[in-house]
Amino acid sequence: MELSGSLSPFVANMTALTNIWLGNNSLSGHIPDLGSLTLLEILHLEDNQFDGEIPSSLGNISTLHKV
Repeated sequence: MELSGSLSPFVANMTALTNIWLGNNSLSGHIPDLGSLTLLEILHLEDNQFDGEIPSSLGNISTLHKV
């Protein structure tokens, strides 16, 4: 899949998400604050064109074990 554009901050409203697999696309812009995704276990965003800082709130998700 070749997705492009930005990652919508509204993803953070999907609080039941446990996995996000969006690696190997053409996503760009900033990674939104995903700190509200307290059930998130796996986050794959590699091989995109994101810029800026990785949100520090990701460090507060105790269930997150694969980034």
